Amino acid sequence: MFNMNSVNDVTLLGNLGDNPEVRKTKNGKSVVFFSLATNKYFKNEAGEQVSITNWHRVVLFNRLADLGEESLVKGKQVLIKGSLYSRNFKDKDGKTVYITEVRAHEMILLGTGKNDSRKSFNSPREENSTEYIKNITDETFNLEGYID
Repeated sequence: MFNMNSVNDVTLLGNLGDNPEVRKTKNGKSVVFFSLATNKYFKNEAGEQVSITNWHRVVLFNRLADLGEESLVKGKQVLIKGSLYSRNFKDKDGKTVYITEVRAHEMILLGTGKNDSRKSFNSPREENSTEYIKNITDETFNLEGYID
């Protein structure tokens, strides 16, 4: 018998909306953020093809961040597996900002052209993966509330 209290798994297949944002911790570790667009297609009542785009904020840590920094560019198609994490912080005006992100633990780069190869990367699910982000000091990039 399989007993499970909860599940927090996300799988997304989409395209990067822009080049990734790369931040470095005090120890030189990379943390990579990017927006991923996923599309849903259907026909409306008039029989016309309709597309709805949803945007997802993705965070890469550890080795995945290093590989993402090297490999990800705007428009790149990628499959992401990870978990949802929510956090909040006060912005520079004192307003509380709430963010939900996908913290990736697997990434597959999908080719879109003849010379674009398919690559798969895994990152161990480390309990201390948030330690790399604790030390980011840029005041405009407030990660308060990010740490579990």
